[in-house]
Amino acid sequence: MFDFNMYFVINALGDEYLGILHYLPSTGHNDSMAVGYVLVNVTPGMEIEAYNKIKGMKHVDDITVLFGDYDLIIKLVADDLASIAKTVVETIRPVQGVLNTKTLAGADI
Repeated sequence: MFDFNMYFVINALGDEYLGILHYLPSTGHNDSMAVGYVLVNVTPGMEIEAYNKIKGMKHVDDITVLFGDYDLIIKLVADDLASIAKTVVETIRPVQGVLNTKTLAGADI
């Protein structure tokens, strides 16, 4: 039988529930990893270039090209939320073609 930690995603200000659920298998340790999701708008025509630059970055666990209001969603996993924030500000936002980001922090419940 599996033991799971459940995370739900809220915006960084905590005033909006976005309905994203994510389950991480429990390792059986007290170690907990911070999980964040970054919604990204990219200059039209630069989606694949941005995707390819971001996919190999430190803390990037998954990245998906989207249709709709955002162009990419990135799942980040790090030791703490400060590391996630630093990754967004220092490595994702400077990527050529990235117009803006919205970071969602996973909450351990």
